[in-house]
Amino acid sequence: GSSSRTGSATDGLGGYGSGADGSGAGRAAPPVTLSAMRVIGLQADLVWEDPAANRDALRDRVLAAGRRSAGGLVVLPEMWPTGFSMHAERIAEPEGGPSEGFLVECAAACGAAVAGSVAQRREGWARPRNVFLLATPEGGVHRYAKIHPFTYGGEDRHYEGGTALVTLRVAGVRVT
Repeated sequence: GSSSRTGSATDGLGGYGSGADGSGAGRAAPPVTLSAMRVIGLQADLVWEDPAANRDALRDRVLAAGRRSAGGLVVLPEMWPTGFSMHAERIAEPEGGPSEGFLVECAAACGAAVAGSVAQRREGWARPRNVFLLATPEGGVHRYAKIHPFTYGGEDRHYEGGTALVTLRVAGVRVT
């Protein structure tokens, strides 16, 4: 379940400060509410560039983890449908494609948010993007296109960077 705790920013919980030393000297810090949720991260032995096989292999694990998370969040590995492939043009799915649909179906079936990144393409983009998708149990989908593709791995040569951060609430917890 979720729990909340309220404390002042000066008790080490908030990181708020107005003094030169960050202590907040000179004015009272606003109250900070901390919430908790259960997050379950799944690792997988992925089948290289085979989204259908990976969806089939992960389905039961995602559903079980979602039920255990009690309405929390299940997170799959980055690029879980294909592995971290640089064959972006070949593996990218359209928005709303089968791997996004899988996340939506699993979230609805298990009652938890389900997230992971997928190579996606959209008209107007120069190249596919590595898009983190978060599907809610109610059927919503939030998307964040990775702003800074991993240069040393060559991701920036195959994937276009996104342009905006995304902030939302999952089980009462602010997630950016």
